[in-house]
Amino acid sequence: MKYEHRRRMRIILAVTGVAAIVALIAQFISVTSFNSKLRTVTGAESDKPSYMQIQKRGDSTSSWYKKDLKVYGVIYDCTLNNAAPDEISSWELKIDILEDCMINQFWNGTVEIHQHVDTGNERVQTLNLADFDTEDLNLDYIVDGADTLFPLSKGDRVIYYPSKTVREAPVPGNSSVTVGVIFYSDNPLEINDYSLEYYYHKSYTQGFGFIAACLLFLVWLFVFGMFSASASAYKRAEKEMELRKSGISCMSDMYEAIYIADISRDILTKVSADEESERSFQKNTGARALLLDYFGTDSDGEYRDAMLEFADLSTLSERLDGKESVAVEYISKKRGWCRIRFIAMDRKPGSPVDRALFTIEEINAEKAEYDRVLGQVEKARSESKAKSVFLENITYEVFTPVKTIEEESRSILDATVSTSIRESARLIQNAGEELKSRLDVVLDFSRLETGTFRLEKTGYSLRDLIYGIETEYREKAGEKGLGFVKDITAYLPDALFGDPVRIRQIISVLLDNSISHSEKGDIKLSVFGKVMDEKNIVHLLVSVKDTGETNDSVSTALLREGEKEDPDEGGLSMKLICRLLEFMGSELKITNMNEFGNDYYFEIDQEIGK
Repeated sequence: MKYEHRRRMRIILAVTGVAAIVALIAQFISVTSFNSKLRTVTGAESDKPSYMQIQKRGDSTSSWYKKDLKVYGVIYDCTLNNAAPDEISSWELKIDILEDCMINQFWNGTVEIHQHVDTGNERVQTLNLADFDTEDLNLDYIVDGADTLFPLSKGDRVIYYPSKTVREAPVPGNSSVTVGVIFYSDNPLEINDYSLEYYYHKSYTQGFGFIAACLLFLVWLFVFGMFSASASAYKRAEKEMELRKSGISCMSDMYEAIYIADISRDILTKVSADEESERSFQKNTGARALLLDYFGTDSDGEYRDAMLEFADLSTLSERLDGKESVAVEYISKKRGWCRIRFIAMDRKPGSPVDRALFTIEEINAEKAEYDRVLGQVEKARSESKAKSVFLENITYEVFTPVKTIEEESRSILDATVSTSIRESARLIQNAGEELKSRLDVVLDFSRLETGTFRLEKTGYSLRDLIYGIETEYREKAGEKGLGFVKDITAYLPDALFGDPVRIRQIISVLLDNSISHSEKGDIKLSVFGKVMDEKNIVHLLVSVKDTGETNDSVSTALLREGEKEDPDEGGLSMKLICRLLEFMGSELKITNMNEFGNDYYFEIDQEIGK
């Protein structure tokens, strides 16, 4: 009878095992075939579960006219609608060109452009239209100001590959993703000859095949467990005991005492202990009473209540729920600094911890080293703060004579008509203003170092702020023969809440730098942004770009100069605005545009005002 029972168990094991494997193989083949199938949708076939829809963006800022080229620029939104329950793992959009036009942007991924397709002299190149060097282009292109346009003729093609870094792919089920493209043409352009190619992705854990395989595998495990439990129980127990003895033996050199606390039986069993611990835990009482008595008498006064709570075995299982161990440090009357730890043993899923390893570790040397390092850190902080406070006080004291210089120079200008004396007074007045400006920089640095710097947040008008900067720096640029261009996104909210003084200070330093190191051309101030309605925040990108002939090495070196410990005046201003941006949760970045100059920019969030 015993042999027949084992034979039947073996048959069940074989059948369920084979069935589970067959179910898994079938699931793998089915899902792999589903995921590897290329799907194609031509045009806006909205009856399909997934399709692409291309249409003009409707707002007023999405179309414009370039007078020099006599072409219209239009933004088209390409929306991939995925109404299927499965995600689209990858996709690409192919647009066939039906009439002459030019492409300028296709964000945020890469675009494969095919020119002169029907001429026998086809040109093909894949690039990111937002980030490329004209030196690397093998396509025909036209440069208009800061824009690069790529001509396309009937029969040409563009293929868009989405960017995974901005979550254009994958596209989850029952969702959509939109990318924008800018085309230029003589007349409004109709885009209706396009196709979408994509792959669905289904997890191997989806579907009936996987569920069936799991159920069969669970049955197999249950039968196998029943079959082998009796034969392996003794060997497992013996092996666990040997491993436990070996592990605890290795720990004995690290701790003054190691005990096993049996919570349910209220027993404390010694593994290893020094003389002090052995004397304390030899009393003929329960484990809970032993621990409470020991820590009640050994704990220094301020630690006594906390140690009695920690040593209470009646709450230990609850405290070890979901944890491997719990520990506490206290001052022992006999040992000094000690660390007490309970380590869970024999943990069973769904059941409270029944036994725990109880250890005592003396950590006087560790605490002494920690206090020594902490003392050095505090000393360094105190010295640095003292220097910054001294510098701040000295700066305030210097402001008084600077104010006197300004007042006296104004008095001289009011009291005399002598040209030479007035010129000298103006030089003194300008020097005083320059010294005051530098003192403001030093004062800001000292406040940042001492932690007393604060942003003065208030409501302000973004357009008034930019207009004031434009008025001042259009004149400064004009004095050097430079043009000044302003570009601010039209749909940005005007009423904001933040520190407009500091934002203006940062932009002014960047404009001064660009004007100082530009020989000719334009200085361009741009403000772009994106409104995040759910947070009532607008994310701004502020850019200062010199598009004329510039001394690139000087501009780049000036930014690096701001990172030095002792920068010059220009570098000091750069270093200050870098610190200010860091304080405001941002950073200054620079992009070298070869012969087009440099682009200094930063990103910052501002609250939308009421």
